[in-house]
Amino acid sequence: MKVLVAGGAGFIGSFTTEALVHAGHEVIVLDNLLSGSRENLRSVWDRIDFIEADICRADDYFDKLGDLDAVIHLAFPTPLCNRNPENQFYEVASLGTANLLELALSNDAYVIYGSSISVYGVQQYVPIDEAHPVRPILIYGANKLHGEHLCHAFGETRGLDYVVLRYSDIYGPRDRRKNAINKFLTAALDKAPVTIHGDGRQKRSYTYVRDAVRATLMSLRKRAMRQTLIVSTDSALSIIELAETIKTTFCPDLQVVLSQGLADPRCYVFDNSKFGQAVGRLRWTPLETGLAETLKYLKTI
Repeated sequence: MKVLVAGGAGFIGSFTTEALVHAGHEVIVLDNLLSGSRENLRSVWDRIDFIEADICRADDYFDKLGDLDAVIHLAFPTPLCNRNPENQFYEVASLGTANLLELALSNDAYVIYGSSISVYGVQQYVPIDEAHPVRPILIYGANKLHGEHLCHAFGETRGLDYVVLRYSDIYGPRDRRKNAINKFLTAALDKAPVTIHGDGRQKRSYTYVRDAVRATLMSLRKRAMRQTLIVSTDSALSIIELAETIKTTFCPDLQVVLSQGLADPRCYVFDNSKFGQAVGRLRWTPLETGLAETLKYLKTI
């Protein structure tokens, strides 16, 4: 199968590219390297085709790809996206996504759209399932939801075959975001205190990147049609439990400090049964194993 991975030099994208190559697929990576890196693809560089281009500039890559069987859309500079209005990348979410969907239609190719559990906003109930209302509180989540709507509209009006995967709190090596896991592990390496805003009871479902990639490749093989599926580990733990796990496992002297600052109100515990029914069951990597691999990576950068 010939597969285009948009954003294939990024965090999730590079692991996806490696897995596709190892599975015997012909892979083209499309990435503008705004937040991705050629270094992430070092292990498979001589086995892929790489095009450095922005998905928003269709003329720069449409004629270079040839026929495609599938498009995996993971292109979004998430590490650069914060709460600053100037760093939201609206064009990537809208025009860039539309370009990739047009490309897929012209090739009769299957689309996997990498979305996020950020589309949900503040939970109305837990565990959250695919039927939960989508009311994002971050522009990032709104952008991801916009991409979902484009997929649905292309499917309804133009016959696009696609699946939307809502990834839950992906972590692991090559992740350059300043999220809780990276902050806590870096603090452990630096022997610095960990600060938690609020009481730390809000929960997250931390999903190891290789598990998310396995789910992605399973979806490619199954070709689950025009569905939206949550990709999330079976377990969830609070922010304070995460800090205590890192302290117990890696850094007994880690100091955990609770702050009165504004806490994130979201509590993300998920029901992943729809993915199991539509695509198949996954074995999830134990948190301690994934944290150890992430820590090993952080020591190298």
